[in-house]
Amino acid sequence: MNALLDHIQNQQARAMHLEHILEAAQVLDNEGLAPAAISSLISTARDIAGELNAALDSVALPEG
Repeated sequence: MNALLDHIQNQQARAMHLEHILEAAQVLDNEGLAPAAISSLISTARDIAGELNAALDSVALPEG
């Protein structure tokens, strides 16, 4: 069960990073600043969302 809990904690940390990236993109967008940076943040957020989706798929969960 320890491997599963570690896996879940890792995914929770990734979700928190995703939230912070999206918050940064929102702040920049609201201020009308750095459109290239916003684009980069969105791309990074999409990558993390895809990784989270794959990691939380039932076939990707660790045994235990």
